[in-house]
Amino acid sequence: MKQELERGLEQAGKRDAGFETRRQKRMIAAAVFGRKPPPTMLDRYTVIRELGSGGMGTVYLAYDDQLDRRVAVKLLRGRGAAPEAQARLQREAQVMARLSHPNV
Repeated sequence: MKQELERGLEQAGKRDAGFETRRQKRMIAAAVFGRKPPPTMLDRYTVIRELGSGGMGTVYLAYDDQLDRRVAVKLLRGRGAAPEAQARLQREAQVMARLSHPNV
């Protein structure tokens, strides 16, 4: 039974589910079976937790192993984000890169 549930959750997580859905299913499976959830990887980033969500997308606190620091990673909603949204995200990243403050 345990193996069937684990397989079912794993396969459900692979079927066109968004990043957050897959992450939540891994956490649920870990809680059900009383074990620590595996780290969720997003490219080179280890996702620690969700910071917030808005109209444009979701922001996660993550750890960048290459730079050895915590970072914020923003994922846009939808698979093929509109070019306008991608341009806006690019401008936002450029503005944030110019800021130098310990709380940012």
